[in-house]
Formats: sequence, C-alpha cells, structure tokens
Amino acid sequence: MTLKRLSTCGLLLLGVCWSALSAPSEVPMPAGISIGLTLEGPTFVDANGMTLYTMRGSCTPDRRIVIQQPVSNDGDLGGYSVTVNGARSCLDKRPPLLAPSGAKPIGKWTLQQAADGTSQWAYAGKLLYRSIKDKAPGDINASYPTRIGRGREMSVAQAPLVGAPAGITAIETARGLALATHSGKALYFRDQDASAGAAECRGECAHRWEPLAAPAIVSTDALSSDWSVASRKDGARQWAWGGRPLYIYMYDSPRHGEQFWNDTFGGTWEEGIPGWQVALLKRAPEHPADVVLQALSGENEVQNFGLPKIVYADSKGMTLYTMHCPLEDIDCDDVGDDPRYWLSFCGGEQRCNKTWRPLRAPSKAKSTDGIWSVVVINASHPWRPVESGRPGIEVWAYRGRPVFTYAFDVRPGDYNGDDHGFGTTGSGQMQARPILAYAAQKVGKPVLANLERKR
Repeated sequence: MTLKRLSTCGLLLLGVCWSALSAPSEVPMPAGISIGLTLEGPTFVDANGMTLYTMRGSCTPDRRIVIQQPVSNDGDLGGYSVTVNGARSCLDKRPPLLAPSGAKPIGKWTLQQAADGTSQWAYAGKLLYRSIKDKAPGDINASYPTRIGRGREMSVAQAPLVGAPAGITAIETARGLALATHSGKALYFRDQDASAGAAECRGECAHRWEPLAAPAIVSTDALSSDWSVASRKDGARQWAWGGRPLYIYMYDSPRHGEQFWNDTFGGTWEEGIPGWQVALLKRAPEHPADVVLQALSGENEVQNFGLPKIVYADSKGMTLYTMHCPLEDIDCDDVGDDPRYWLSFCGGEQRCNKTWRPLRAPSKAKSTDGIWSVVVINASHPWRPVESGRPGIEVWAYRGRPVFTYAFDVRPGDYNGDDHGFGTTGSGQMQARPILAYAAQKVGKPVLANLERKR
C-alpha cells in the first residue's frame, strides 16, 4: 500500500491493515529502509518489513541472563542452585541493524562501529535493532512493557508521518492510532461532511468544534493526495482529509506526560458523540471471540480517574496472563530459552502444567491482527521447541507471548497470579502479569455491561 492509500485505510475504518509506506524524497533513508504504520505510530522497518527498535542502554554479545533459583531433580522446590550461563545474548535476542560495506550517513541516519568492525545503523543518535519476538511484518511485540509505569526496554523506532501537513502527527488513543495536532489533540470529522452541500459547523457546533486551520498559502507537492484545503464561507481555510474537513474538539486536553487515554471526546473511555468520528489511521485491535473483558476485583484495583482496571479473560471470566522476566532487561520467554527458567518459575513440568494453563485457540482460529495471534507450543513446556513427530497445541498469544490462566484464580476478577514467581532475589526469574485490555475496548457500553454482570 502506498502512502496515497494510507489515510484511505483509516478513513474506511480498515485500520487493522499494515503496510510499508513509500516516503517522499524529503525524508532521506538508507537503501532498504522504509516506513510502516503500526498501532504505536509510523515506524521504520527493514527490507523485509520487520519493525525496527531503539532500546535503553546498549546491547553487547556478553550481555546474558544469569539465573540462580532453587530447583531439585524432580522439579519440586528445594535442592540445589542452578546457574544458567548458556543463555542467548542480548544480540541473539535483538539482532542489530547492520549497515552494508561502504554505507554512508544520510540525513539523521549515522553509523556506529562495533569492536568487531561491523557498522550498525543509528537514527537520531539511537542504535537500531530487530527482535526475535516479531514473526511477521507489522508485529511490535518487543515494545510491550512488562509493567504499566515501568516503561519500555525497547521502543519502536518512530518515523515521521510522511505526506501530512506540517504540525500534524499521529497519537495512540482509546480508539486506535489517530491523526492529531502537534500538541497531541486528536482530530475529528463529521459524518455529514461526506455529502455534497453539507451545512458548515456553526452556532452550537462551532462552540464545541474548532476547524483545523490551514495557512493562507500552502504547497501540496509533498502531501498525500488525501490532504486538501477547504474554503469556508467566512473566508477561512481548513484542512480536509479524504475530502472531509477536520476539527479539534474544544474539551480535549493536550497530551502531556504519560498517556492515560483521555484524549478523545473530552474524557476517559468516553462514548462517542453522534455524527462525529475520530480521524483514524489504524483502528484499535479486536480481541478474539473467546476472550472477554473483565474488571479486576479488589478495592485498590482502580486506575487513574477512579476507573477499574479492565483485563482480558477467558470465556469464564478468568484473568489471562503473559510471562515476563522483570528483573532483567533480556526476555527469558522465547522458544529455545533454557527450560529451567520456566521450571524455576512454577516448580517443574507437572506442577507448571497444573498451575498455568495455556488458553487453547479454537479449531481453525486465525490471528485477528498484529496483537493477537495463534501460536503452536510444546504441550509439556511452552518454551521448548515442538518435538519432531509430536503435535504441538495451538494457543492464543498476546503480543507474541502465549496466554495463560492461573489455577488459583477461582472467581471472575481474581488476579492471584500477579507477580507470581518463586523467590524474590533470583536474577532473571519469570513472573506473571495480567493483560490490561487495550483502552479502545473499554469505551462505552461493552465495559459497562461486563461491570454490571460482575455485580
């Protein structure tokens, strides 16, 4: 899909699509690098369309996870201490974006030379990497934070929003990736503006909706063909996208600091305003049909603004979890990692299989988008390769990570598996985290219905 098709994809609310975009000449890039559109915004991708990342700190061949946990021969607790030194290194997990011989800096792209003589691309001073967690173009699995508020060890390599007017950007909102002003206010259009001769937004409408002003003189040479300038009856000029004039909602707050999803229709998780649409570049992800939304139980389980935390759950309302290694910056939950990470986490294969149950995907289930996918895992050990000649089991994965329920959650909303993990000082140990639902799924009646059911 070319840049010309980008905003049409959003306008038709087909935002689950992904593509590598051709950028105009004023965005210089090395050969083979392009820009893809993800839920986290425009992102640089390699020649195969795989997402590129920046990371905190640096990645070296000798940076590995070392784990010391009590595990006995039979997999039960107690016994001896195991040190795993054969783990894959940081560079094994996060292959660097190497530059070919003779490559030259271009624009914001520079080269940094490693001790072994190889050169690695950097953008705006930050080294670029891939991730083995990504399996297909558009995946952004490596940027998934292990805990809300902890930040991301890896972040997508953010690229310019090419083809848009100066001052227009893209932001994550509760409804998906949206066009926005430079201050972070989402942009909107009216349904009726798709018809010829629609009345201008005046009177009470104008008190709530501010036209997105276009300059008196503007060149459209570098813009996508979806952008145009509409002339208003009062002589003012207004940016239009896909032929629809764009507006700013007066009661939205500018984005500042951490994103709390309070950036559309004037409030957190608000229902929409009839007749108005967010100008979406990419729709929010949909969860599988056999996954539901569930509020966590407990008086303290509220997010900012006093709203309950909503997580994904199985069809019975049991909280779903993914696994992480929060005490290390390198994941230990990729297929092929040392099996003792998992065994030390839950006490051996038998105990693990009884305690942590992968969420099986229905027959012929397919990935819903780049967030939810179907993966095949070893029935005995999720992070061992499937044995030759033996079938694996198909399970749901979230951001590339197999999803589990916890045996000791007995009622909808329980989250007894949160922070589960034997020991508190072992470096590299696994821990479980409930999966907070994407904010777009919390908008309006679906969440209220779940909360009402829970009462």
